[in-house]
Amino acid sequence: MTWLDDATATVKADPAKIRTLFAMAGRKVGDGANHARLQLLQALGDHLNDELADLYRFGDANERIAILLALPELDSGGVGMVIVRDALRTNDVRLVMAALNQYSYEQLGASEMDHAVMKCVFMDVPLESVPGLVDQARQSTATMLRDFALERTVAGRDVQPAVWTIINRFGIDTSEIEATKRKKKGKGS
Repeated sequence: MTWLDDATATVKADPAKIRTLFAMAGRKVGDGANHARLQLLQALGDHLNDELADLYRFGDANERIAILLALPELDSGGVGMVIVRDALRTNDVRLVMAALNQYSYEQLGASEMDHAVMKCVFMDVPLESVPGLVDQARQSTATMLRDFALERTVAGRDVQPAVWTIINRFGIDTSEIEATKRKKKGKGS
């Protein structure tokens, strides 16, 4: 029997034991820690929502990431969305990226999804590096990105390619941005 088998059995018998075992998974399992932590969370069964928020709140970044990545596989109810929203408020790129997955795509409202995309843009997270994120963009996202691109252009700064992909997909008018580029180019000559 492996450490994970023992730990899973222990959590099934005494759910409160996850508080210690969840943190230990990183040392005991190494590269497979996220998978091990998922199994420990699944072993909680009906006690999942009793423990999940505290595991996230008191966990280190790796433990928080494991929880965020596990959410699509768990029946976490509203607790999962509280955790996702907390992660999206952080400035930790790893947490923000982990929070953006199929679970959050299905649960976040349109406005929250727009803000999640913008959070990634402001944090210089390449949008295409977050699986499925570019596909979540809507017309309102593209409009926000156009305004962002205009600000960046006025400041003489670059805009990541995925921003243009989203803007172009929705046919958003970029004439003001193009005029600003021409104007800046003319001043530079």
